[in-house]
Amino acid sequence: MTGAGRQRPRESIGRTIVVLEDQPYLWAALRQRLDPAVAYVRSATAEELTEVWRACRPWPWIVVGASSTLPPELPDLLDGLPIAVHWVGQPPAGLPVAPSVHPDWVALAATLQRLQGLISQGPNGVRLLRNRGIQAPDGRPVLGVAHLEGLMAALDGLALGDGRAADRLAARLRAEIDGNRLPLRLERDGQLLRLA
Repeated sequence: MTGAGRQRPRESIGRTIVVLEDQPYLWAALRQRLDPAVAYVRSATAEELTEVWRACRPWPWIVVGASSTLPPELPDLLDGLPIAVHWVGQPPAGLPVAPSVHPDWVALAATLQRLQGLISQGPNGVRLLRNRGIQAPDGRPVLGVAHLEGLMAALDGLALGDGRAADRLAARLRAEIDGNRLPLRLERDGQLLRLA
C-alpha cells in the first residue's frame, strides 16, 4: 500500500511507454498491440507529463510523441537518461535528441511490436524479463539495470545528446554490463549508441 491506503498501480512498477498526445487514440491503439509483459502503455497530455513521469519507476522506458507541441519540461526530463524517443509526424523543435520519426501510428506500432521479441531472444542471449529486469544467457535474473533496459529498447540505436551527459550515460551502461558479467559491449557510431 502507498499513500492513504492506495496500492501503486502495476504501470508504476514495470517498464512503461509514455505516450504524449492531446487525445488518447494512439495510447489505446498501442495498448491493444503491446504485451504488458514487455511494457505498460500510459497516456499523458503536456499538462500531465510531470505527474505521469514521476509515477514511472525509475523513469519511462520509452517516450512516444504525437503532438506538435513540446512540453517545456520534456528536455530536462530526458536529459542524460537512456530513453528511446519516437514521434508520429513532424516532431516539435527543442527535443534534446533526434527521435525516431514515423509517418503514422501504424508504422510506430509495427516498430514497437518488434520489442516483444526481446522477451524470447535478445542481444547475445540477454533478454527482457517480464515487466522489469533482464535474464542473462546463463539463466540468472539481473535486476537494477534500468539503463541497460533503456538501451535495449532502442533497437536501432539510442540517440545521444552531446557532451558530458552522453559520456556519463555510456559509463553507467558499461558499469551495468561489466558489473553483471553480461556478454554485451557498447558500440558508438556518431550520435548513436548500440549494444553489440
